[in-house]
Formats: sequence, structure tokens, C-alpha cells
Amino acid sequence: MRTLRVVSLAIVAVSVLASTAFAQRRVNTGNAAASTRALEFGFDAASVSAGLEAPKYLDLSIAGDPMLRMAIFLSTAMAVEPRFRWFSSATQNQVGFSSYALDIGVLYGLSSMDPEEKPLYVRPSLMISGGSSGVRSYTTISGAIGMRRMMHGMVMHNELALNRQLESGPVPAATYLQLRHGLSLRRQ
Repeated sequence: MRTLRVVSLAIVAVSVLASTAFAQRRVNTGNAAASTRALEFGFDAASVSAGLEAPKYLDLSIAGDPMLRMAIFLSTAMAVEPRFRWFSSATQNQVGFSSYALDIGVLYGLSSMDPEEKPLYVRPSLMISGGSSGVRSYTTISGAIGMRRMMHGMVMHNELALNRQLESGPVPAATYLQLRHGLSLRRQ
């Protein structure tokens, strides 16, 4: 019941932030030409995760488990950013399996999100992961702070996230820190 309440609260928070940003974007601009909505497409290229509870752990991933992402900018300081990962394996004479993760977050710039200005941002998010063939489903709530900057025509992301994976059946809740690095291409 507590998990359902936390997940519901996170979904409501993301919805309110997105609707507020959309409402602000629709303000009458007079005779100005309509602006196009900026989009970014990218992936998380590397991450380091450290478990904060027993058993403590340290995981390093370099392009081994990337998440694809797309940021839809609602204003110059806010974007909705879904991230997605999919893995599937099939072997002859064995049962195959698949796993997925869907992470919905909101990028909120502490200033303009123009990558030329090296903006700082915060990113609250909710991730749901699971799979087939007995892979357990998890819900993770995350809060991240990061920086974006333009380098050689690509937007580089560095963010530090505090994640709380909620209890799932016999698996207890767990808290971990994650440092992520990603690359994106921006389209105006």
C-alpha cells in the first residue's frame, strides 16, 4: 500500500510539473512567430553505482547497459525526459528472457537549459523495470542533479542521482548513488 501511495505521488508530481510548463508555454506571444520545440536524442554511455546499504557494492558500466533517452523541451528551462532500456536473449533449447526499464523524469534547469551556457539542472524521476522468465519487477524513485554542456557538436550530460528502489516481494528496499554520463544530439 505504501509503495502504491509513493508511486501515485510521483506520477502526480511529474504530471503537475509538465502541465504547468505546458501552460506557461501557451502564453500569448502576440505577433511573434511560433517557436519550435527543441528535442534531444541520446543515451547514457557510462555509470558508476554504489550501494549504500548492506551488502554494499560498486558497479561500473561503460556502454554495457545504456539507456536511450529523448528530452522534449516544454520551455527553455524544463523538459520531459523518458529513458528506455530493453534486453532480450534467446538460446537454442533454453527458455529465453527479456528485461526492460522505463524511466520518466523531468529536467528542471536552475537557469536556461541552453547547453552553451553549461546549465545545472535537477531531475526527479520514476523508473519501472522488470522482465520475463521470473525477472522481478521494481519501482525506483530518483532525484538527480546534473550539468549539461556542448562539446564538439554533442550535448554531454553528467549527473549524480540518489535512487531508492522500493521493496518488491521478498527483496527489501535499497538506496544507492549513481553517477551517470551521457551524450545527446539536439534538434531545435
